[in-house]
Amino acid sequence: QPNIPKLGKDKVVRVPFSNNEMDVLRDWVQDSDTIITRIIQILMDTGMRIGEAVGLSSSDIKRDDNGLLYIRLKENEYRRLKNDNSERNIPLVGEALNAVTALDLNQEWLFPGYLDTIKGEFKSTSTSNAVNKRIRTILNNKQSPTAHSFRHTMATRLRNVEAPPDTLRDILGWK
Repeated sequence: QPNIPKLGKDKVVRVPFSNNEMDVLRDWVQDSDTIITRIIQILMDTGMRIGEAVGLSSSDIKRDDNGLLYIRLKENEYRRLKNDNSERNIPLVGEALNAVTALDLNQEWLFPGYLDTIKGEFKSTSTSNAVNKRIRTILNNKQSPTAHSFRHTMATRLRNVEAPPDTLRDILGWK
């Protein structure tokens, strides 16, 4: 049997945002009109991975038969998805809906400034770093949850309203 140092002890524990932290972030996005703000808004009310959000194209935004907007998340030429279950429909509500309706849907990509056409990919790492820095500044906490914590927060929110496990899997793209 191989000896693997720190086996299981190097796991990163992701802490969801508290209700108070989410309130502070929601208040802040009301008064800010930047690209980072729009990304934060999408992350906070969709539970998407940062690479999924920053790689959105205008064609990913759809309208259902009732006129409600949603994201049809699928792989594209610059954004891969983590697994087959990651392809999904995500309802646009709350701040995510506000963000999408504030963005220019006539351009091909929602966040073209984060597209590196030379490397053929979106700059997920630099986006994550910028979002995390902004979150820490807003919350005045260097140890605050990160952009990825919005996924865990969404899972908690769905569990709190007793959403069926299938709904969690469908919205968050879990296996």
